[in-house]
Amino acid sequence: MRKAYITFALLMIAVLLGTVGCSAAPSELAPCTVEFGYVSNEWQGQETVAANVFVTINNPNPVPVTLTALDYKLYMNETELATKTMVPNLIIPANGSISLNNISVIDWSMTLAVNPYYLAQGKTYVSAHMASIPVWKLIGGKLPDFWANPNIGILKGLRAGPAASSLPEGSADVTATTIYSKVRTGIDAVQGAIDAAYAKAPEGPGTYGLKGKATITYGNLSKDTTFDLTYEKK
Repeated sequence: MRKAYITFALLMIAVLLGTVGCSAAPSELAPCTVEFGYVSNEWQGQETVAANVFVTINNPNPVPVTLTALDYKLYMNETELATKTMVPNLIIPANGSISLNNISVIDWSMTLAVNPYYLAQGKTYVSAHMASIPVWKLIGGKLPDFWANPNIGILKGLRAGPAASSLPEGSADVTATTIYSKVRTGIDAVQGAIDAAYAKAPEGPGTYGLKGKATITYGNLSKDTTFDLTYEKK
């Protein structure tokens, strides 16, 4: 009986040694893989959209690794929507995976109109906003109210102003109100053009793009993975 116990103990030691041997530290890491799950909107309004990006990181290595960095840019039909730099420091199990989500707030005026068209291409302020409407609608943005937009703040309070015809002749406010009337006429014309462009623009389909780099580490080993992925919005 004692001999049987000794034999069993030796077998258990051999199994344990074999297990330890299988998880020995690798000499180099295999790159992780990144899956682009989907994009959903946590919020969609007239001025901003909060887009939630879902990704999965797969670890093909026989040891647990740390996801130390995840950097990416989000696009819609090649138009840049957001840039993210993350330092998750999350453990990915051996031959396992983790899923992450992160919200990007996309501003209709600054992100889609002012930066890419007004500043980068030299378009007029109005034409830049007109050019941004198709992508804005594709990502779920609602019909913008040009008068209410914060970037037109100085005009915001004029919307309910009186008409020149309603003031007594000779009033000191007539000149100012006439100027207001001209400004309002211009803004109203822009709003009409935006309304038409928004109505004409399709709601889909569109292609979200995700381009970036993920970095995993194990001890003093490190491995980068670049990715260029797409997700189809129906």
